[in-house]
Amino acid sequence: MRQYTNLIALFDNFDKFKDNIQIAEGSEGTLNKQAEIYAEGWEAARDRVKAAAEAIYSSLINDDFFIDVNDFIEKNLDGINNLIKALGGLPGVLSVVSTAFLTIFGPQLSSSIDNLI
Repeated sequence: MRQYTNLIALFDNFDKFKDNIQIAEGSEGTLNKQAEIYAEGWEAARDRVKAAAEAIYSSLINDDFFIDVNDFIEKNLDGINNLIKALGGLPGVLSVVSTAFLTIFGPQLSSSIDNLI
């Protein structure tokens, strides 16, 4: 029903419709001139610079790079987590770290204690 009403209104005002079509066809040159004026203006220059800066930003900030970095970090953290679980949690980690510390720094530690005494 709504479309029927619109169609009847168009037929009733067909002369106005034709006039508007002619005005729109004649104004094409005016719109082109306005577009040229805009393209030469400050706003258009600013918009072009903004678009170029955004293109540089999107070229530098590559999503694939950050995805690869996050995947690498995730794999390493998973490996560390599995190692901690294999050692038995914090007590196992402390025993391994203290053993490594004493193996590496044991002789220096004993001589430092002797010098302190």
